Amino acid sequence: DRNKLINDFRQKLDKWRDDSYKKIDLIYEEKRKELEQDWTERVAKPRKGIDLMQSKLNGLIRKKKATHEDISRSTTAIRYIDQKIKDIEQKGIQMNIPTLFIDDNLTYIKESKIEETDEFQLLSSYRSIDCSAQSGVAFAANNENLLIYESDYLNLLNRDLVPIQQIPWRYGHIYDMSWSATLTNFIIITDKKIVYLINESSLSLKVIQSIPQEKWWSSTCSDKSLFLSTYGTDANIFQFNLLSSFELIKRWRSPDTCREYESIHDINYANETLALIITDSSTKIARLEVRSSTTLTQFWSFALNINHISYQPSIHCCQIKYSEWIVIIENTSNIFHISKDEKLIRRRISWAGIRVFRNWIRSQLRPNTKLCGPR
Repeated sequence: DRNKLINDFRQKLDKWRDDSYKKIDLIYEEKRKELEQDWTERVAKPRKGIDLMQSKLNGLIRKKKATHEDISRSTTAIRYIDQKIKDIEQKGIQMNIPTLFIDDNLTYIKESKIEETDEFQLLSSYRSIDCSAQSGVAFAANNENLLIYESDYLNLLNRDLVPIQQIPWRYGHIYDMSWSATLTNFIIITDKKIVYLINESSLSLKVIQSIPQEKWWSSTCSDKSLFLSTYGTDANIFQFNLLSSFELIKRWRSPDTCREYESIHDINYANETLALIITDSSTKIARLEVRSSTTLTQFWSFALNINHISYQPSIHCCQIKYSEWIVIIENTSNIFHISKDEKLIRRRISWAGIRVFRNWIRSQLRPNTKLCGPR
């Protein structure tokens, strides 16, 4: 229905606008407090100093203990400080407020047809980050920032891959992380079976107590739900409500998730669908399945032309424009580009190491996309 589609788009656009206003208001409040603190340090405190000095001098005069030298020295100091304050008040506080830049391409309307000339191209990297595959790397991105786990540290970078903040991580090896636009927090799962909320601004963490301890392996978020899959064969998928303190909505078990001898290597939400990377422990064959995010009904499946065994690098997927999918096999040269009607558009074999592409973050990947390196 046309009106429903338009209303849905408007709601998403309104939510994006409201979230942007909240972020602007937050920055405004921080800068306002900084301004008040700066004014206090430069003007209010010296004024109190003058009042205190004048009070002490008056006390000495009343007690007839003040010498001419005391009076002269105090008067000179008071006049000097008073002149400094007047200079500051006259010049004012110099502020550099740059114009807010908003990229028109942050939101876009998808075309209904795919032109042959608009085929996905893997461009040369604008910037890259060297990562240590031995220690394990995990990524998650939103429209503004990128969170990276490597060598027992969490690193927050901006869209130009410039470091913003770093904190040590001592809470177990991170298997996966994802971004929740609804909560404006990162979600992290570890080998300790614990799920954490990570604040984007401060990188402070909070254990999500309502989520049970399971062998969590992969995570993804919709606007309303958090989906978690478990490690190993006979994998389960849990759905938790983001809007009601992570209340459990549903738990899917085998054979609804996969067969008892199969594993789920990755789970990724996009447009009311869940993409699953499933591997068969008996045949070693991997496949991409796209399913309904509400019922797990399979829409289509694509067999990846690779043999995969448990100790090999993981496989990850993400949706790009036109409901197409990218599948990446870590630490190999394999990148699959798959159409929305389960056809292989291109298989790229020029992947060299682990790199984060700025062009992907800005134009290809969805805001909730996970970018993951070796677990």
